Amino acid sequence: MPNSDWFKKIELEVVDAEDGGMNLIFTWDEKDPELQLWTELGEEKQSEFVLNALKRSCGLSTEENFG
Repeated sequence: MPNSDWFKKIELEVVDAEDGGMNLIFTWDEKDPELQLWTELGEEKQSEFVLNALKRSCGLSTEENFG
């Protein structure tokens, strides 16, 4: 990814889930060359990236701390 502003190009929507939780919905231009790596990651790796970033921002570093 060419610069650090690439993540600003991804839109985020938070929606209530039927089970009482929340879902994060990401949308972006899959043809944008700056987002090519993000697009190629696929849903599973994108989810891992976002969850790891959220954990780090909250000071959580392991799965045992997140439960």
